[in-house]
Amino acid sequence: MGCTNFYNFKLQLAESPAPKAPVVSQTDTVADQVYNYYQKILSGTWERLYTDELQTAVNLIFHARRVYLFGLGSSGYTAQEMTQRLLRMGIAAFSMTDTHVMYISGGIMQPDDVILAI
Repeated sequence: MGCTNFYNFKLQLAESPAPKAPVVSQTDTVADQVYNYYQKILSGTWERLYTDELQTAVNLIFHARRVYLFGLGSSGYTAQEMTQRLLRMGIAAFSMTDTHVMYISGGIMQPDDVILAI
C-alpha cells in the first residue's frame, strides 16, 4: 500500500472508499458463493502484493539462523501457526506471545536471526 508508518496507513484506510456489498445471484449455490468470495480475496491480495519485497522476506527467512515470530492477542495464534509451518519446512522457528519473553529474546538474538512481528 506504500505506507511509511501505521499513522499513514490509518489515513489511507479512512480515505479509501467503502467496499461494495457483494452481488449474490439467486442461482449461485453456497459452494459457488464461497468460491467467488475467496477468489475475490485472492485477486485483491495479488493486486496489492509487492513481489520483490515478498521475495526479499522469503530469502531472509530461508537463510536465517533462527526465525522469531512475535504476536499478541489473536496475532499470537497466527505466530504459533506460522511457527508450526516453518518447523515442518525445517526452519528453526520460535513463537513468542508474551511481551517480556519478546524483550528477553531480543537480548540473545544474533545478526543472522529474523524477527517477524505480526
